[in-house]
Order: sequence, then C-alpha cells, then structure tokens
Amino acid sequence: MSDPNHFTPPRTSGKAMHARIRFLLLIMALLAFAWIVRTPAARAQQSASLSDDKETLKIVDAIDDIDRLRSLNPLKLTTDELGRIIALISASQETYKKKLNTLAAERVAKMSDEVLEAKKQMLVGGDLPADLDKRLQKASTDFITKRDQLDLENIATIDSALKEILSPEQVKAAVAMSRDSPLNANKSAKATDAQWFNLFTANVMLTYPRILPLLKEMRAAR
Repeated sequence: MSDPNHFTPPRTSGKAMHARIRFLLLIMALLAFAWIVRTPAARAQQSASLSDDKETLKIVDAIDDIDRLRSLNPLKLTTDELGRIIALISASQETYKKKLNTLAAERVAKMSDEVLEAKKQMLVGGDLPADLDKRLQKASTDFITKRDQLDLENIATIDSALKEILSPEQVKAAVAMSRDSPLNANKSAKATDAQWFNLFTANVMLTYPRILPLLKEMRAAR
C-alpha cells in the first residue's frame, strides 16, 4: 500500500496513476529548475558579477528573501519551531551532500585514470575514445536518474519531519498557499492536500540556497 503523504508511485492504473505521475513530474521539474538557476554555481556567477558592489548584492539577496518570506510568514513560526526546522534542514543538507558525493564517486572512480589521460591527449588535439565517451554518457545518465530519486526521497523525509514540527493549522496554511500560488495555476486541481504540502516543501524549503541563513535571521528577529 502506498503512503498517501509522499510521492511514491501507487500500484494503480488509469486516471489516478496519471495524476500521481503528473505530480511526480512537477516535483522533478521544480528541482531541475532549481538545479539550473539556483545552484551554488549559478549563485556564484551572480555574486561574481556583483562582487564589486556588495551593497547591490545585499539588496538582491534581500529581494530573494522577501519573496521567500511571503510563504514563510503566514505560518507564524515560533522561535522553537524555527530552531527545529533549522536543525532539520541542516542535517538534511549534510546527509544529501554526502549521498550525492557518493553517487558521483561511484560512477567516475573506476574511470579516473582514463578520464585524466583522455584530457591530456585532447589538450594536444587528440580525440575522445569512443568507448570512454559511451561510458561517460552512461555514467552521467545513471547519475541524473539516481540524483532525481535522491531528490524525491529528500522531499519525502523533510515533508514528514515538517509535519511533526508544524501544527495542523500551519500545515493547512502551507497547503492553501501552495494551491493558490500563481506559480501553480496550471497544476491539477484534483491534487490531495498531502501532494500540495509536498510541493510547498520542495518549492519553499528545498530549492532556495539561502533558506538556512533566512530561517536563522527570522529566529534572531523574534
């Protein structure tokens, strides 16, 4: 039996299966978008372009924080709740990084010497060996698949833990914000509250690189 609180594929068919798949794809799309435009690399590029104007960078970060606070403030989080969420996300990020690094290492460790040698040869005009090229592409595809699975598992873990921290009223507020957000205007109206909360967890808590500094600022301001 599937857990109604998480995005695990149910053993069913027809419209129910298609609805569940659409929401899985939605979460994947959110994470893919965040990976592209909100990764440390993207933030570093933005920061580098503003490195000579720290005040401008400070304002840019403040604008991003304000956008996130629009979703956090309606929850009316207490100092205790903020502390527990900070601890949760901190631990989750550390665990996620370790698992992601392991995934990457497992797929390139056996090819490390070949990769370095191939680069050396290509620097002087050589070609990438077809066999190595094929294996690198397979490793990359496999890594992305496993990373996406890890992302979904991470959402489920944070989702479950957040529900233990938040009150039923706060969970309802999060569901309502997720359902009513203009960003989700084209999403299925038949989604369950658990699915809308999953979306809130992914969009508000997991795709924002400044979520921990912001939560700490919120706690300090209380």
